[in-house]
Amino acid sequence: MSAAASLRRALVGFSVLGSALIGFAGTANADTLPAGNYDITTVTASAFFFNSNPPYDNASLFVFDTITQQTGSSRSSSNVVAINASWSGPNGFGNGCSILANPGDFAFSSDLSTVALHTTFTQQLQPCDSFEPLVPDVTVDSTWAGPAATAGGPSITRYACGGYQTEALTTGSFSLSDAHFGFQGVAGPYENAAASLSDSDSAVHAQGALPDACIGPGQKGFGIGPHPAGRYILSSREGAFNSADGSLNAFVRTSTFAANPNGPASDRFSETDLFVNLNGSFGCFVISPSSAAFSSGVSGATVHVSLDSNTPQCGFEFFPYLPLTLDMTLTSAGPVATTQATSPIGCFANFSTDQAVHASGTAALVLSDNSVVDETAASTSEIDSSDHTFRMSGSTPCTA
Repeated sequence: MSAAASLRRALVGFSVLGSALIGFAGTANADTLPAGNYDITTVTASAFFFNSNPPYDNASLFVFDTITQQTGSSRSSSNVVAINASWSGPNGFGNGCSILANPGDFAFSSDLSTVALHTTFTQQLQPCDSFEPLVPDVTVDSTWAGPAATAGGPSITRYACGGYQTEALTTGSFSLSDAHFGFQGVAGPYENAAASLSDSDSAVHAQGALPDACIGPGQKGFGIGPHPAGRYILSSREGAFNSADGSLNAFVRTSTFAANPNGPASDRFSETDLFVNLNGSFGCFVISPSSAAFSSGVSGATVHVSLDSNTPQCGFEFFPYLPLTLDMTLTSAGPVATTQATSPIGCFANFSTDQAVHASGTAALVLSDNSVVDETAASTSEIDSSDHTFRMSGSTPCTA
């Protein structure tokens, strides 16, 4: 597989393998924990379908089943099953994140060889967070099947921001699988969808109190798929602009993938992508590296670019606002959150450093009718950096 293909695979917006690795390595940091000691077990299931040809239908489903138990003198326990779902196709689109009223709607065997989700979403469920909508009213049926999960670990994850710290020691298992899922009456069914499953057990120690200005714990990362033994590096710098009125979301990412397998020649590939959601219309564009700039660390980011019908696109082939000019500026506006992790999983090992910070800024768009739209960043805007070194071992391609 070429480096260009590897980077494309790694940077799919809903990367199945990447999400599983995030869930495995970052499970202990999924939520902000008060000071204390905890045991956290998590089962993660993901499924993804994408059709790059008309009618461009796509769908994704991510399940996070987390049991948190506080140990020591202050004992407490909770079981939360969060579902992130999205779909887009000829019959419309929908997306959201909801917490199940009945955790038993998600069931799995002890070795993760069989997993199933059967549930109906309503607007009376609890949302996952304050900035994502609930999953629209729909019934979801999904099954996963594959080989028994392969044990890996232990991984060590450390998070720090504004005087708050967590340390987590995690063991777990992971497998690639097939999924059959659908949203009754609106999308699917999707057969033999790409999917993954993982479980983990984390011992966590938390100190201090997390300031409101910090971006909470949670590791961002990427999977890179089957590769020969060797060393691979995937680095990215990202800036996310979300307008205060919700009409504009712009996300820029500059990524570099370097492959140093044992034996074959080394390879290196870089790409800068711009994702735009304007009034509900999505566009993804490959732009010149000179159109985006990132200051040292996560202190700032700028984008100055003109898009037209000749600009290469990456996934969404119809965007009604071309031509378009975007000028965007982001400046860090809070303490920097840093997560470091060492995460061996079988023949795969990930050594990573991720940083994230809230950002302030502005964006100005000149549309095809020469009208100008000026926007101010919402508090959910942020700047991120990610540096991951992957090591593959063994004599055959490692599938992590």
